[in-house]
Amino acid sequence: MTMDPSPRDSVTGGEPDGMASAMTAVMACLRRAKLTPPLPAGSYVIPADREGEFCTIEAVPRSAWPPGVRWVVEVVHHPDVTWRWYTGQPDRPGTSEHRAERLAVVAEVLRDNGYVVTVVPRASWRPDQRALRVHHTPATP
Repeated sequence: MTMDPSPRDSVTGGEPDGMASAMTAVMACLRRAKLTPPLPAGSYVIPADREGEFCTIEAVPRSAWPPGVRWVVEVVHHPDVTWRWYTGQPDRPGTSEHRAERLAVVAEVLRDNGYVVTVVPRASWRPDQRALRVHHTPATP
């Protein structure tokens, strides 16, 4: 399996870990805002049953990047266990609204830290599920 771009690929032509650095910077912003806790030491996977809200970050294929940007990542917000969707179970009342409100908070924090944020649908998820496409403006290193 290959990724486009690979987290180790240079997104600017020179740095060895451009995408990884971008993902790390976005995650650090979310941690400072207490929107996602740090992973347990030695862990790279967030358990599905983890309590509390958290965010994950994924690389976005270059074909989906706006012209002139150096990198794009997708931030996925996972609500507290109470508001998560489980296969075969109906959402509790107010779930869709709660998810939208929390996603808006995540987007605001990222925008306040200089990122360009666009809300996008998640094709493989339920119809009301959204994620955030995040990048810096083309003039920003």
